[in-house]
Amino acid sequence: MHEQLSVTAWPGVAVPVPELTRWPAANLDGELIWLGPDQTEAVPPAEIYLRQARRTSPGDVLDFVRSVGGVPIADRPSGGAEDLHNPYVDARQQFAAVRGRSYVAPDYVAGRGWVVHLDEVAYRLRVLDVLGRHAVAYRNGDYLAPIWTEASAPLNGRPCKDEREAWTHFSLVANAALARFHVRLQVTSNDGNEILPLAPTFLEVGVLQIVNDLADEVDYLSCPHCAQVFARQVGGSTHYSRSTGVTYCSPRCATAARVKAYRARKQAERKS
Repeated sequence: MHEQLSVTAWPGVAVPVPELTRWPAANLDGELIWLGPDQTEAVPPAEIYLRQARRTSPGDVLDFVRSVGGVPIADRPSGGAEDLHNPYVDARQQFAAVRGRSYVAPDYVAGRGWVVHLDEVAYRLRVLDVLGRHAVAYRNGDYLAPIWTEASAPLNGRPCKDEREAWTHFSLVANAALARFHVRLQVTSNDGNEILPLAPTFLEVGVLQIVNDLADEVDYLSCPHCAQVFARQVGGSTHYSRSTGVTYCSPRCATAARVKAYRARKQAERKS
């Protein structure tokens, strides 16, 4: 029987999720993503840690940069790695090497703009995926240690022996990404622009979404059509996301399931 631990998500209420910078014209050249000059600020999609975090193929990563954004670039101290727990910073090289790639730090190239390595994004997606799996397992009452043991190779390099250690890993990694949301000074000019803003990364926003959902004690569901794990239905109204009285992860899956059931019923009628 695993140890019973009391988990509190401070401050206990949902914290507003900031916008992310997207690069709609980003392109992939080998292992490097060139962000390009065009960028937009947009509200991030709900549940990044559930719906996008498992997409780590090169094509998926490029699409993620274009449609979600929040890529760390080198205009932040320490090469843009403040959202990672310190031992995880160097693990990006290992993550890339396992996949036959050679990691290089973000850089700015005159005339071309910012460039980031594919695994600058893919590695963070993997970290966010593990944190999300932990949160879902916790809310479902499942064991947590196996999640971190399975993730040991690309993340912390050693297995996790028990639930206490699993929560230690989760807290250290999550708190590093949440650091930007701690008490801080925000200065805004008369035109509404923030002075010296620090653009958040998708890892920081994704972890904030996880902690908000833990604070709200959301219940996780599995879509019976596509098997997507979700807490709220998205893809319908742009003004809200439904979290109660839903069965499918999106209206598209609900419609597809109805069509499938209709065809099955018609086929059964023809056979009878």
